[in-house]
Amino acid sequence: MHNATYYYYCCCYYYTNYYYYYSYIYYYSYIYYYYYHYYYYYYYYYYYYYYYYYYYYYYYYYYYYNYYYYYYNYYYY
Repeated sequence: MHNATYYYYCCCYYYTNYYYYYSYIYYYSYIYYYYYHYYYYYYYYYYYYYYYYYYYYYYYYYYYYNYYYYYYNYYYY
């Protein structure tokens, strides 16, 4: 009985540590996953913001280019 009780407590202790160890890994993996998506979202937002301003300035430049081109042709003819 003594050996069986000892074996039982050792097994419980081992599986408890095993459970806490994997819970610990799962917890840190979840934090890593959360921060990874946070930075991915931030990077995507920055890229979208940059693309939006690039498109805006390109459109602005294109508009003024056509404006001056129109007046150039107007005075040319």
